[in-house]
Amino acid sequence: MKKALFLVHRYMGLALCLIMAAWCLSGVVMMYVGYPALAQRDRIAALERLSVDHCCNVPARAPDLAGIPLSSFDIEMMEDHPVLRLVDTFGPVAIVNLQTGDWKTEISLDDAKKIAADFFSLPATAASSLPVAIVGHDQWTVSGEFDADRPLFKVARGDPAGTEIYIASSSGKVVQETTRWQRGWNWVGSVVHWVYFTDLRRDPAVWSQVVIWASLLGAFLTVIGIWFGISQIRWRGGVRWTPYRGLKYWHHVAGLAFGVLTLTWVASGFLSMNPWGLLEGGGAGGESYRLRDYDLTSDDALAAARRLAAKGIDGSVKWISSAPLEGRLYLREWTSNGMVRIDGETLEPAPLTAHGLRKLASLLKPGTRIESQELIRQGDSYYFAHHDRPTFPVYRVILADAQHTRYYLDPADGRLIQKTDRNARLYRWLFDAVHRWDFAAAIRQRGIWDVLMLVLMTGVSAVCLTGVYMAYSFIRGRPGREAR
Repeated sequence: MKKALFLVHRYMGLALCLIMAAWCLSGVVMMYVGYPALAQRDRIAALERLSVDHCCNVPARAPDLAGIPLSSFDIEMMEDHPVLRLVDTFGPVAIVNLQTGDWKTEISLDDAKKIAADFFSLPATAASSLPVAIVGHDQWTVSGEFDADRPLFKVARGDPAGTEIYIASSSGKVVQETTRWQRGWNWVGSVVHWVYFTDLRRDPAVWSQVVIWASLLGAFLTVIGIWFGISQIRWRGGVRWTPYRGLKYWHHVAGLAFGVLTLTWVASGFLSMNPWGLLEGGGAGGESYRLRDYDLTSDDALAAARRLAAKGIDGSVKWISSAPLEGRLYLREWTSNGMVRIDGETLEPAPLTAHGLRKLASLLKPGTRIESQELIRQGDSYYFAHHDRPTFPVYRVILADAQHTRYYLDPADGRLIQKTDRNARLYRWLFDAVHRWDFAAAIRQRGIWDVLMLVLMTGVSAVCLTGVYMAYSFIRGRPGREAR
């Protein structure tokens, strides 16, 4: 039995050692370089200030645009004129020029160049010289979140940083931004760690199965290694110790010291994929609909644009978006410094009150007693800052249901940010806590967390890299010698 397991460990190690080492080393890179993503605050900062001068030349009756069910709409500047975007559940429906009343369902290559020049703060004359490529999927836009935006226009700024942006052909929005530094480090970071290669990742089902089975085999390999490592301990002079020399000695010692940690990291990576729906949480669609309680249409969007034009807009506003709540239409006015909610009819400020938040809490799951609700300014065990920057303060609601479901609402506009049920809590502890070591706020503090993780990563890397060398030696016909 021992001999059979030794052979299984050896040959599985030959197949998986490089993958295991790559996962570990790429994890170190990911501690400091995240996957490229254009934050909303950065996109808004790059926008021109919104002007509705000569707006809104929208026909009183526009049959082609009338009565379209929407999930949202927004208004911002595009190519020196305000535009109204209509969006349904499948993505952008139309882009309405609020100066001329013309509308279209996609932007052209020339439009993309002008949008890019504005984003880069370049003169209009520079737009024609910007290099543009039309892409369906590439390494930095391969995930499903960009599906409604495809095809995308990729525009290179030509600056020393190698900045590239992606513009959605369906909406004209800048949806992604990368630099040469980000792209380079992610090739040895997130791309390797997540097995995120374009041709594989563009098929989510296949990619998911590859990661699940690779992780599962890696966990099985580690379990055999732990068992075999313990069984090989010998008594020598009254002291239990290893019978190996050379690289086998260091692989054995590192495995004894860090084998369990290696297993927890591989196993938690396996669980991160929610294999076969094991940790599938309940959706929040019902709660979001009850909070909203408003069937938004294109007529609402066009009417709101006319009201805004009639009243005028503060000079600091850059973006306006819809935010229906409790059966009423509200709007969000975004500046570089934040957001203000206004009434969609009167266009007056309409901040949420403590009473309003309590009322929203009662709508989440009618008939269920609320255990607690409060405005929190610091993270708790299920909503906290780690590498990201979540909304704070946030209104937390905990129900007295069987799952002790938690909801986190944005106190500025009532938006449901996060729902945490029993499976979501399991996922948090079995993946986030184990894989990223964010068990508690004290450990998550940068500095403390960095030192801790680097020490642990060094130990696990020693296990994996000595395994790589042993595999290389075996393949070359020099498998090493055991001590006698």
